[in-house]
Amino acid sequence: MIFKWSEYIELSEQLINNGESSDIKSAYYRTSISRSYYGVYCIAKDKVEEYLGDKVPKGDSHTFVHDKFNYSSGRIAKKIGLDLQRLHIERKKADYDASEIFEKEQAKTILKQAKSLLKLYNDPNLKIDSRH
Repeated sequence: MIFKWSEYIELSEQLINNGESSDIKSAYYRTSISRSYYGVYCIAKDKVEEYLGDKVPKGDSHTFVHDKFNYSSGRIAKKIGLDLQRLHIERKKADYDASEIFEKEQAKTILKQAKSLLKLYNDPNLKIDSRH
């Protein structure tokens, strides 16, 4: 059975809901933000690989995937690229910046953005046509 990347989004929601009653709330919210990003990033990566007919190159794969959307001609693809970049910034703060404080509302906002991306991925007008 193939793992469904969207399950990271479900996990993110559970982490937010369970974080409030925990002594380690910040860890729950940070992990929620990280999983929200990775859920939508991995789906985007799969879509780019489908478009390319090949694997995304190793190295800075996140930028490669973002750029494939950003440099596509369609409005939906461009929105996906921009939103992925924004979520990526938040994910890096959550994973690497110990001085950054994350609250429940921030995690909920990131989750909401990730869910919006899931809807855009299924839009019949989504076209990835970047030659970049």
